[in-house]
This record gives sequence, structure tokens and C-alpha cells, in this order.
Amino acid sequence: MLNKRILVIMFLVACLILLVGCIPLIPPIDNVQPEITSTAVTNATVWMKYTYDVDATDDNGDALTYSLNSKPANMNIDSTTGLIEWIPYASQVGDHEVEVEVSDGFLSTTQSFTISVSARTPMEIIVDSPLTFTVSEPHWFKITMIANDDIGKSVEAHFEVPESAEGVDITGTLEMAVGSDVVFLLEGYAFKTEEFTMEDVTANFRGTFDVAGTYSTTVEVKTTDGTLLCSKDIEIVVVEQAVAEQLVVIQNSGQNDINRAADHPYIDWTINGSCIDFEFVNPTAFLFAFDYFDYRVDREIGTITE
Repeated sequence: MLNKRILVIMFLVACLILLVGCIPLIPPIDNVQPEITSTAVTNATVWMKYTYDVDATDDNGDALTYSLNSKPANMNIDSTTGLIEWIPYASQVGDHEVEVEVSDGFLSTTQSFTISVSARTPMEIIVDSPLTFTVSEPHWFKITMIANDDIGKSVEAHFEVPESAEGVDITGTLEMAVGSDVVFLLEGYAFKTEEFTMEDVTANFRGTFDVAGTYSTTVEVKTTDGTLLCSKDIEIVVVEQAVAEQLVVIQNSGQNDINRAADHPYIDWTINGSCIDFEFVNPTAFLFAFDYFDYRVDREIGTITE
């Protein structure tokens, strides 16, 4: 009889232990599932960090756990905070399905959405073209930097003093002009900016150069850690000053050699008589015409002979 009582007591104790141990596995009768309250971020760009902080509430005040049921490669979520982070590869351009699950340990809810990944549009540099200067005459030009998908990055820009193909530095003056958004300062043989936040900016320059020739340099924009974002080659052509055209004065009589290239087609004839007799001998071109006469012409006699 005693043995039976002992067995019954042991059985009841075992049942009590089992019941107590299973209590955490039994959801409260009034437990409700969590609710996701945030709106998903559905656009991403190649090589740019994508983030979406999933927000959820639980009326029971339960601790929540976040997970991803479906996701693209290399996407991760913080199981405690719900922060999703992802840097899309170039091969991941297109649409990607994502499903987030939030659980309170008993009940859960999900959110499904599609992320559209677009190709990255890097910043670009635009320079006035062509850059043609005349010796000893001032000329203005500008360098425009378009941020595109590099907007907001901390960057620096610079370019070396322009030089010819033979390695001869351009001589004269090159300085900043009014209206510039960023300032390049000459340090040694390079023009450099201080660190600035990338956006659409313009740098205006004024140059006066002493020697004719063709000079080149390269504008580079780098992040503060040294990563090259964009570069642009610049060619500056400096030409000699044009020589003023000399008038050809043809005397009243005699033979005059007239040599005019196609870009200098005008000839002034000073005639003190009342008529003009002219003859073209061995001409190299057959197109000629009279623009005007200062004196009234009574007769025109002309022949072209080979």
C-alpha cells in the first residue's frame, strides 16, 4: 500500500514538472501577432548601400525577432533591430523579391515587397570645348561637375598645370573667376580643392597664356579615401594673334601681283582714273567679283587668260 502511495506521489510530481516546463511553450490566451508598421524601400542602385529599417509593434509587449524568408544574395537583417542592409552587385540589376518575418515567439507576421535595382550613373565632368586661346588675350572657361549617383560623397578635385606633348608647362596666368561653387588653389604644379560634399557644382577660370601651342591636363575627382570617381582630359590650344590684313593697292597702270587666300578674299583697288582695264594672268582660281566701287565706273573691260 505504501509503495502505491509513493508511486502515485512520484507520478504527480513528474506531471507537475512537465507542466511547469511546458508553460513557456503555451501562448497566452490573449496573445496577438506583431504588426509591421513601416513601408518598404523598393529602389536600389548598383554598388550603393541599400537600407530598410523594419518597424513593428506588439500589443503584448513581447520581444520581437526579425528574419528574412526570401532575399537576394548578400542581403542581411539584424534579428534584433530589423535593419536590412544590402549592396547590390552589377549582376543584380533588375527586380528582387523579399519577404520579412517578425515573430514574438508564438505568432508572426510577414511583409513582402519587390526591390528594383538600377545601374549606377556615376558623376561626370563637363568642360567647355574647344578651349582655344589667343596669345596674351584673356579667355574664360568653366569646369562643371555633375553628381548623379555620387551625390553626397566627400570628395576632392585636382588637375596638374597643363603641359605640351614635349613636357613644356603652359606659361601665363590661370586663376579662379567669379561665380565658382568650388575653389581650386595652386599648390606647386597642381590646382586642388579642399574637401567638399559632391553635388552639381561649377568652377570658373580666367587664363592668359604667353606662348602658342597645344597643352593638356586631366581633371580628377576622388573620394577622401582616394577612390577615383571621375576624370576628364582637357586640351588647351593657344594660337598666335592674327596679323592685320594689308590692303593691296593697284596703281593706275602696270602689272600687279595679287595673292589672296580663300580666307582673305577682299582686295581694295585705288584707281584715280575714270575706267578700269584688268587682266588675270595664270589665275589659280576663277571665282572673283566686285563688291563696290568708291568711284563711278563708266566701263569695265576684263579677260582671263591661261
